[in-house]
Amino acid sequence: MLYFHYSEGQSKALDDHLKVLIGEELERKLEPLIKSLHDLENRVSKIEGQLSRMSSNVPFNQALQEPVQYASAIKDKVTDALKAGKTSLNPKNVQRAGGTLLDGAPGEGEIWSAAQACLDYVSFWNSQLALPPARGKSKYQVNVKRDPSDLLRPSTYKVLYAGNPTPINKSALLASVDNPHPRGSGFSNLIVDGNKNTIILDSMQMRHVILRNADLQYNGGSVRLEDVSFVNCTFNSGFTYGGNSVELGHKILKAVALRDRRTRKTKLSDASISYSAHKIKEK
Repeated sequence: MLYFHYSEGQSKALDDHLKVLIGEELERKLEPLIKSLHDLENRVSKIEGQLSRMSSNVPFNQALQEPVQYASAIKDKVTDALKAGKTSLNPKNVQRAGGTLLDGAPGEGEIWSAAQACLDYVSFWNSQLALPPARGKSKYQVNVKRDPSDLLRPSTYKVLYAGNPTPINKSALLASVDNPHPRGSGFSNLIVDGNKNTIILDSMQMRHVILRNADLQYNGGSVRLEDVSFVNCTFNSGFTYGGNSVELGHKILKAVALRDRRTRKTKLSDASISYSAHKIKEK
């Protein structure tokens, strides 16, 4: 019996020793392979960086022919125009490129980011619009995403009555989509001046509303927009990829206020959209 226990202990020790030897041998043989994989990974990263730089250097007119392939070049050109505060790019070109990018984006990434930049530019272009005159501050509210460090200070966004007195049932309104009988404001328009705050579109219904100077968040939820304009707004990381976001993005891209050739004036109606979504739609 003692011999049996001794043999069993010896066998276990031998097994452990063999495992160590085998492990060391495998590690020794795999080490060159692992190093080669690391080298290959570094080379791929360098190539991707070179391709990205090459894409960024492509002339804008060439990039417009294949927006998805040259998404980074389009994004850089549009972003440069926005940083300079200039409407130097033809909005029709940006519209076409943005539409292709919206449809070609496989998800969050460079292509979607370029599409967001196109949305920013179209909204910035609409800053040239002459808006209806503000008539005073309203008590209407919108859903706002605020920085946690800024919660103790009053919110800086404003909702203003604008335009002319209008029958209640046809006037501008802001409400939750869950409110079946929202009451109109009594004015033809409402202006929501975001003052660079993030305004959340999900679960909102808006009628005859002008969204101005706001970053917009939309996660593809229920929303009801009727005659809504986006003026100098941004569509950053909160405007997330999805079927409803793509549909809404197409609507916004098409709503550009171009000057009438005869009157040389722009019309607010050209920059307004109507859109309704009842649930999140997968792309």
